[in-house]
Amino acid sequence: MKDEMHLRAVETMLRGRIGFGPYPNGTLARCVGRRMQATGIDDESAYLSYLFLCPAEQEELIEEIVVPETWFFRDYEPFVFLQNHAVRQFWSRAPDNPMRVLSVPASTGEEAYSIAIALMEAGFSPERFRIDGVDVSGRALRKAAEGLYGAASFREKDFGLRSKYFEETGSMFHVCPEVSGSVSFSQGNVLDETSLGRAESYDIIFFRNLLIYLDEESRQLAIRNVERVLKKGGLLVRGYAEPQKVFFPEHIPVDHVRAHACLKPFEKTAEPSKSGPPKGASGTQVSPAAGGTRFPRKTGEAPGRRSARAQPGPPEKRTETGEHRKSAGATMEYAQAPPGDISIILDKARELADLGNHAAAEILAIECLKSDAACVDAHYLLATTALAQGDEAMARTHLNRVVYLDPAHRDGLLHLSLLMDRCGHKDQAERYRKRITRAKEAPGL
Repeated sequence: MKDEMHLRAVETMLRGRIGFGPYPNGTLARCVGRRMQATGIDDESAYLSYLFLCPAEQEELIEEIVVPETWFFRDYEPFVFLQNHAVRQFWSRAPDNPMRVLSVPASTGEEAYSIAIALMEAGFSPERFRIDGVDVSGRALRKAAEGLYGAASFREKDFGLRSKYFEETGSMFHVCPEVSGSVSFSQGNVLDETSLGRAESYDIIFFRNLLIYLDEESRQLAIRNVERVLKKGGLLVRGYAEPQKVFFPEHIPVDHVRAHACLKPFEKTAEPSKSGPPKGASGTQVSPAAGGTRFPRKTGEAPGRRSARAQPGPPEKRTETGEHRKSAGATMEYAQAPPGDISIILDKARELADLGNHAAAEILAIECLKSDAACVDAHYLLATTALAQGDEAMARTHLNRVVYLDPAHRDGLLHLSLLMDRCGHKDQAERYRKRITRAKEAPGL
């Protein structure tokens, strides 16, 4: 489809249905072209009429546009924190009151099944939790319900979990009934509040990597709908490119490196959840059942501290102030590292930023820039810490430097597009999104 007026009409329809848009660099035209070829309709006006009159064709076009990209235990650390949080908060909960978890968008099911496996490995039997997966794509959900996956779905180290929870069928792997029985999938739209159920029905929500694709109006609607179904004190896991300070400013960030999670606050007059160890009737700490795999930390933990098959003992107690004092005390040690050790300094700076110690992270990032003023990673880190502290002007300054030094820096371009959307600069936001698409389509990227 080449007619701009026709494309704008299709884009408006899709924005109303799924909130995506605008579609840069010919993406929408290619998707519509494929559907015109599939339906055998050569005339653009005729296809447009067919599209608006046929809900089934609208669904087919949505399937062309929504491309699932996920894998088991994606980003890893959110599932480490999930285990710790679940044990601390829900171990003593009565079996007839199961933990409720939502995965949205559920895509082809890898995330929902990963949640189930993580909880089972933490010692929870399947009847003690229920996981709902919701997605707009019927095609993706059919694959999720089938539970059959290829090697590409297993990109993270799984510590033997694939052989434990999947049955090998030729070159494919089928999720075992014990896992699939704890997960339910349904088609729904996060922009429609009726798709997610009744208010405050979920203890935990995984809501990752969708907001960055929505226009501003749809983004705010999706946030409201997800907030509505999350219980007070509930855990929300976000995508790494979706800063809590930008999208969920009232939430309380968790103290866990790269978990990208936060807690929904209680009423202001109430004491917020400390996510501390659960207590039994006598006030003693309750420990999980032995025998499962507590995922070892990938970051911030000495090698060999916990083996992949270690028995899951009582959760480790940590205090935010204690962690921050420890991190701040280590700042100067890393800041004085030799110039050749910039990567070590940056790793420590990222760890500090993930712990919420933004001031110390900024010190280390600035030290990196003293050694290399063109260090893209240091500028990007300074941008994300500025965003976390609500300083959008400073964030834009560093992000502009990032995309100047690395014109194909996708995360930098993505953050700039979001900031431009928030400021009402739609044309500028669209230009950044076009650059993201070009970066994705460039050979070797």
